[in-house]
Amino acid sequence: MFQITVLIGALTVVTVNSIPSLPVNDPLIVETTGGILRGERLSCGLLCNYFSFKGIPYAKAPVGELRFRAPQPHEGWEGIRNANEHTVSCPQNVPLVNNEDEDCLSLNVYSPNMNGRRPVMVWVYGGAFALGSGDSSIYGPNFIVAEDVLMVSMNYRVGALGFLSTGDKHAPGNYGLKDIVLALKWVQDNIAQFGGDPDNVTIFGESAGGAAAHYLILSPSAKGLFKRAISQSGSALNPWAYQTHPENVAHQLAKDMNITFVDNEDLIRQLRQVKPIDMIRVTPGVLQFQIPRGLTPIPFVPCRDPANIDPSEVFLTGEPIDLMNSGTFNHVPYITGFNDAESLFQVIEEILDPNVFNVFNENPHILIPLQWNVSADSPESRSMVNEISQFYFDGRPLSTANRYEYTQYNTDLMFARGIDMTANIHSKKQVDPVFYYKFSFTGVLNFLKNLLSLNRYPGAVHADELGYLFQITSIPAPILPTNPAARMSRLLVRLWTNFAKTGQPTSLNDPIAYVQWPRVSGNQQYLELGSNVQAGTNPHGERLRFWNDLRARYN
Repeated sequence: MFQITVLIGALTVVTVNSIPSLPVNDPLIVETTGGILRGERLSCGLLCNYFSFKGIPYAKAPVGELRFRAPQPHEGWEGIRNANEHTVSCPQNVPLVNNEDEDCLSLNVYSPNMNGRRPVMVWVYGGAFALGSGDSSIYGPNFIVAEDVLMVSMNYRVGALGFLSTGDKHAPGNYGLKDIVLALKWVQDNIAQFGGDPDNVTIFGESAGGAAAHYLILSPSAKGLFKRAISQSGSALNPWAYQTHPENVAHQLAKDMNITFVDNEDLIRQLRQVKPIDMIRVTPGVLQFQIPRGLTPIPFVPCRDPANIDPSEVFLTGEPIDLMNSGTFNHVPYITGFNDAESLFQVIEEILDPNVFNVFNENPHILIPLQWNVSADSPESRSMVNEISQFYFDGRPLSTANRYEYTQYNTDLMFARGIDMTANIHSKKQVDPVFYYKFSFTGVLNFLKNLLSLNRYPGAVHADELGYLFQITSIPAPILPTNPAARMSRLLVRLWTNFAKTGQPTSLNDPIAYVQWPRVSGNQQYLELGSNVQAGTNPHGERLRFWNDLRARYN
């Protein structure tokens, strides 16, 4: 990109499409494959600074014929692009958030030092594959960069624009995941310019982002783009995270939009012409999801790519469970785990939807996992419903009296069971270590628990660990270093960054992360991250054993 024309003292004059003279070795000016960026220097605490480059486009705007297609690399820019602000989030159904501008595929780089080669952690946000962004207001990099690790975050397409599929070549699906793959390719091509090591990249994410990290492990298109992975509260085996009938969902969207069409080609032609907000308005919100919510696929989530598409566009070649059992995935060191009270937020579900318990009581068959394909009127169904009801609810109908037990049931089926299976299968199919955790700590930084005022209940809620990993703008002023929450934050960040550096989260020589954390090796070994930090076996043992036993007895 640079053409050096003359050297005068401390200044190097360059010619790049009429770019003015640039200072030599200015760490705020960086050359990338797309063009030249100007970043800024920000504080991450006392005697701690880092270099920030926000809103870097990595893909063309996915509009027109590029809507419902794999992303294309950005064409670049002329002159010096200021990288001091995030771009818009990708269109989504959230108040006061962008729902029109599709030119949203950008990434952010936060580097503690522009020289040398240091580990890189690439963050993938959660949000049910329906909302979210990589903005630093939620995922502030302060704690990560303070450990001398470079952090990258990105925007990827969500909702129908990110995951609508007709099950054929006209709209193969998985565009949001393909966005992440292209962002990882950008990292490979450019991160050395920011002081990062392209050969030492760790992907990590939470909820849908955790499931996305797992999908990247399963995808041949991501081979060689990362060295390690961390999935927080998300797996491709979670029931909400995989769509088995994407064409039906696409046709339902058309019906909701009063679109008539001849075939899938005609449907996609018409959908490429509508405004994003018109799709967003008719996309179901969380409380419009089919009951049992979270135990059936969210409408627009990853799916298997059809066989008849361009091989360069394929992301997922088979069913996740089949890819895992066959061992045909990217074998990398892997951390996976869940929070002990993931679904505690559902104690307010019956307040927002008073009909939810009635639906369960009138249709008790829905207590059985949908993926088991048990007939509703079968003797097996009646027997299994009775066992589930006795185990979780003492045989009583669902009501406000057992709403907490209802959240335990949902925690196990929405999150823990699929994640437990993931740790088990990966540990058996790969030589690289699998580390398993359960986060149960409760403190002032528990993100969702404090936000929803759920402190009267025990346990860590879904997303609660985020406040310990990231500097979140909405969380109050810094807490004292002696606060137990501050100690947990230092530990969690150190475990994650140690893993990114060496593949081992703990070390006996580390004054912070010196705990024993054995790899999974046949007995679901895990690390409890709670008021006591200690290794154990079989997290949620009795509850998960119940489901494993039930499945084994009824085949």
